[in-house]
Amino acid sequence: MVDYLTDNRKPRVRANSEELVEKIVKRVIVNYRITKDELLSKKRNREFVESRQIIMYAMREKFGYTFREAGAYFGKDHATALYGIKNIRNIMETDKDFNQKIKELL
Repeated sequence: MVDYLTDNRKPRVRANSEELVEKIVKRVIVNYRITKDELLSKKRNREFVESRQIIMYAMREKFGYTFREAGAYFGKDHATALYGIKNIRNIMETDKDFNQKIKELL
């Protein structure tokens, strides 16, 4: 059995999903009017954090990435990905406009 808290293996690569994730990244960058460098930075401004969380949500929900894999894309750990994905789900449940925005992005 794998202990996912101490597992240091590289994330699995899913066929074709990397290209689709990149398409979503481009859509989010355009929608939030940020650069890819800003998205991948350690900046914690709302637009950067929310953008990252949306992409992690898509990676998990649309492509089946693990929390560890989704977090690793941004140099974050699984707990950060878990928190971000839960946050996006919660906002989507309570904010119809945000929910629609996410559906259009993804």
